[in-house]
Amino acid sequence: MEILGNEENGVYKISGDDEDILTVYLDGSNQVTAEAGKMLFYIGNIRSVTKEIKEGGSISKHIFSAARKVITDDNLAFTDFSGDGEVSFGDYLPGSIAAIKLSGNAIIVSKENLIAYGGDIKISVEAQSGLGSLLFGGEGLVLIRISGSGYLFIHGGGNIITHQLKDGQQLHAESATVMAWDDSVSHSLEQVKDFKTAYLGDEGLFLTRFSGAGTVLVQTLTVAKLRSLIGNSICLAPPPIMAAELVLLKAKKIITKLMR
Repeated sequence: MEILGNEENGVYKISGDDEDILTVYLDGSNQVTAEAGKMLFYIGNIRSVTKEIKEGGSISKHIFSAARKVITDDNLAFTDFSGDGEVSFGDYLPGSIAAIKLSGNAIIVSKENLIAYGGDIKISVEAQSGLGSLLFGGEGLVLIRISGSGYLFIHGGGNIITHQLKDGQQLHAESATVMAWDDSVSHSLEQVKDFKTAYLGDEGLFLTRFSGAGTVLVQTLTVAKLRSLIGNSICLAPPPIMAAELVLLKAKKIITKLMR
């Protein structure tokens, strides 16, 4: 994984203090594709077309995909921007943006962290974790495989930490913190066996284990952590009661959708 600097003349620029903003320059001969909703503003004669990536695979995968959409309201919509000018992108979570150059290699990226990409790039849905992680895992529900030649931009909450794994090394990370990793690195989802440790330690019920030579990127701030901090500071109800209320609201929402 080749991680670039914050600016490449005539191609892109990453700027900002508490929250990074990505600006991509278009000259009429190139285009940039971004996750729907990540565009902030543009200057010049810019055209945009939104598309949805279709998920292939087995019947069980389609059933899981339908369940994921019901539970998370998530979709795989992306927008192509072309024309002559500049387009700026960002994320609602305070954090950093990393620029990655692809030269025929492949990278696995969490959809939650993908901002934009440009060049001769191919993307496909790589995998999703199990139904348990849909209900309790939080982020990282959709993994996208990105390959080809070009530029890739991902956003991480807080700071982005780079782990360079060697053969024989393993990395265990809370699943929600994982952003991206080289296709050469294998991964598996592991449930924390000690529920008391998972609950009292506030580190989640699932960990992702990585092994093999390659790069793994993790973020220090997640939406779930931020939501928990805000909720605990403004809600008078104890966390278990608040969690039960959220589960009931989610169940009601699912039942309502299934009855339509």
